[in-house]
Amino acid sequence: MKRLLLPLLAAIALPTAVDAIPWNKKNKDIIIKTDLNEEFIVKDSTVTITPQSKKEVIKALQKSHPITFCLEVGLANSNCFSDHLFSEETSAHLKLEDILIKSDISTPINLIKFRPIFIDLNGTKSAKTYYNIACLNFDEIAKLNSEDSKNYIQSLAPFLAGIDIPDFNSGLAIESLKEAVCKKYNVFEDSDFSIDDPEIIKRKYYSGFLYQRNLKTGDVLVYDVVNGSDAQNFLKKKDVILQINDIDVSSVKTEDLPKVFLKGDKFHKILIKRNKKELEFLIKKEKRY
Repeated sequence: MKRLLLPLLAAIALPTAVDAIPWNKKNKDIIIKTDLNEEFIVKDSTVTITPQSKKEVIKALQKSHPITFCLEVGLANSNCFSDHLFSEETSAHLKLEDILIKSDISTPINLIKFRPIFIDLNGTKSAKTYYNIACLNFDEIAKLNSEDSKNYIQSLAPFLAGIDIPDFNSGLAIESLKEAVCKKYNVFEDSDFSIDDPEIIKRKYYSGFLYQRNLKTGDVLVYDVVNGSDAQNFLKKKDVILQINDIDVSSVKTEDLPKVFLKGDKFHKILIKRNKKELEFLIKKEKRY
């Protein structure tokens, strides 16, 4: 994602105004000359625009969650969660998800396919191969402040992986041609979006500690505390959990414990016993996976 971010940032840094319209006013063909006075021409008839909605870029970003990526490469479930659940990498990823979900930009990208005509120094015309490029919704992204636009562009990186993004600062004629295509066909359709769409993952809140019941004594113990979580500031392994959100866990059946521990919005009120002392803490739950 970091490798992709650099050309994206270069693209967004472009001024929105164009000094000269690079297409013929009469027939609307895009015409770009090389430094040898050869020409690239793009006609409307060769251009196909496929809008990419906010939902599609969110789906691509969500698939790149550090835990999801860890699981997909075949690492153990326990390792993926212990290493990434409260990691800075996961925090950064979820920040990007929030930026995309809260954004008012309904169609961030147009994928454009086109086939230019090339005219050489002898005036010979030839059809070049088809190009498939990604054009960002510069007009809407430019309305964000500098930091927000940088983060927004970074959030698009998983979707854009492997797609040709014009390098607007290369100075090459073919890249100038792609730039001209993006600027000419910069109409972005509105697309519908709902946070309740079943294809959008609803991230769950985690408290950062694991528990287990001692089958001999019946006590519910802190089994482990996840590094980086708020629970790490309060709990220790083998603490005896007496209450969770004012519920006496000793009276809860083992099979019903998960329901009790899943209750609560963004905090866990927990009463524990440690070295014969009772301690009460308010532990923050965080949206993680």
